[in-house]
Amino acid sequence: MLDSKSRPIRSKLTSLATVIAMMAVAVVASFTAIPSAEANSPAVPKASNVRFEPGNAAKTLVLSWGDTPNMPSSCTYKKTSWQVGFPNGHFEDEHDTDNGDTDGKTKTYTSFMYEDDMGVNTTYELAAGTTYEAQVRVYMRCPADQWNRDSMVSRTAVAPHSGPATNFTAASGTTAGTIALSWTDPTGTGVSVSKREYKKKLSSSSSWPASWTQAGTSTSFTITGLTAGSNYDILFRVQTNSVPTKTLSATSVTATALGSVSSFGAASGGANGEVDLSWNAASAATSYEYQQRKTGTNNWGSWTSAGSGTSKTVTGLDQGVLYDFRVRAKAGTTTGTATASQSAVAQFTPVANATAGAAQRTIDVTITAPQNITVTRYDIRWKLNSDAAYPPAGTGSWTDIGTSTSHTISGLTGATAYNVQVRVVHSSGSAASTTSALKTINTSSSSAIKSPTNFSSTAGTQFGEVDLSWRAPTGETVTRYE
Repeated sequence: MLDSKSRPIRSKLTSLATVIAMMAVAVVASFTAIPSAEANSPAVPKASNVRFEPGNAAKTLVLSWGDTPNMPSSCTYKKTSWQVGFPNGHFEDEHDTDNGDTDGKTKTYTSFMYEDDMGVNTTYELAAGTTYEAQVRVYMRCPADQWNRDSMVSRTAVAPHSGPATNFTAASGTTAGTIALSWTDPTGTGVSVSKREYKKKLSSSSSWPASWTQAGTSTSFTITGLTAGSNYDILFRVQTNSVPTKTLSATSVTATALGSVSSFGAASGGANGEVDLSWNAASAATSYEYQQRKTGTNNWGSWTSAGSGTSKTVTGLDQGVLYDFRVRAKAGTTTGTATASQSAVAQFTPVANATAGAAQRTIDVTITAPQNITVTRYDIRWKLNSDAAYPPAGTGSWTDIGTSTSHTISGLTGATAYNVQVRVVHSSGSAASTTSALKTINTSSSSAIKSPTNFSSTAGTQFGEVDLSWRAPTGETVTRYE
C-alpha cells in the first residue's frame, strides 16, 4: 500500500485485479526481456530554488520555489505539487498546480491540516521553536511513460518566536573598507533577542559563506576589513529565543572608499636632521604612513607609520642632505594611493666662524658652503653679548650678504665681545625658499682701537708739571684720550 500522505496522487488502495495483472507481467518479464518505457524517458527535473524559512511574523513559515527548468516539451502531463507537515511523516494532503503549470510559487503557512488513515482531520497551528518539513514535487508523463514519474525536494525550518528585525539598513561606513548595519530588534511578550548575525559576499560572487558571523550585542554594527570601493551583498537576521527569524538582505552596498591625501608638503624641520611633513586629511582614513629616500637614489624605504594626524616630523636624517618623501592614507589593512614625492633638506647648522677683523673695530665672518645645496643667500646679524636682543630696536633684523662666504662686520666697539649669528637661505627641495638652522658664535671680539704712537714726557714749564705728547693713531676718530 502506498503512503497516502506522501503520494496522494495515487489511489490509497490497489485493486486485486491490478495486483494480479502486475504479477503476470512480472512472470512474463522473467522469461522475456521487455524494455522499460521509463528507462527511455527523460529524467524528471527538480523544482528550482526551493526555500522554507521564517516569515514576517511569529509562528509563520514561508515555502517558495522557482520555475521548474528544462521540462520536456514532448511530455503530455506535467505539474508541481507541495505539502507541509512534521518530519515524522504527518503531512497535509498535496496541493497541486494545474496540468502544465510548473511556474514558481510562494506559500505562507501558519497552520496545516493532517488527515489520518481513518479520515480524521486535525489542524495544527505552527508552534514557535518547532521544526517542520516542506516537500515540493514535479510530476510528468512523457509519451514513452506508462505511469506518472516525479522528483521531490525537501526542506526543514523552525517556526520563529517573532517577526524579523525592522528598519534594517546597510550603508557605506565612516572609515574605508567598512559597511555600517543598523536595525531595530523585534520585541514582544516572552521574546528575547539571543543573537544578531550576518553574512557577506562580493556582489560579483555567487557564493555565500557557509556560516554566520556575529553582529555584536546592540542594534548597530560595522563590518570591517572589506575591499574599499567594492560592492557587497549582505544577509542579516536576529535570533529570538535561540531560533532564527526571517533573513533580511541588502544588495550592492559599497564599502567606503579610501580618499586620497592632498596638499602634501615637506620642509626642513626645526632641529638638525629633521624634516617636517604635512598634508590634508583623506576621507575615511584612520591613519597615514610615509616613505623616504635620499634624492637621486632609486629605492624607497619601507612604509612607516605617521600616526593618525596630518603632520609628521621625520628625525634622525643626515644633516644638510636632500630627501624625497611621499605619504598615503590607511584604514585597517586598506591603503590609499601614494602622493607625488616632495623633497626637503634635513635641517642643518651652517659651518661658520667669526674672529676679530684685520681692520680696527671689525669682525670677520667666514662660512663653509654646504654641499649639494642651492644657496640663495647667507644672512648674518650681531649684537653685543650683553644685549638681550638684536638691533635695530630689538627686532633682530638680518643683513643679506649674498652668496659670498666671507663678510666683515664694521663699525663695532673696539675690543668688545659680540654675538654673531649666521643662517643659510636655500632653494633645495620642493619649497621655494628654506632657511637653515642658526649658527651662533658667542665669543667673537672686535678688533681693538689703535694705540697712539711716539709717546713722550718732559718737565713742564712750571713747577710740579710734566708735559705729555703722542701721535694720534692712524685711521681712528678719537673722541678723547685718557
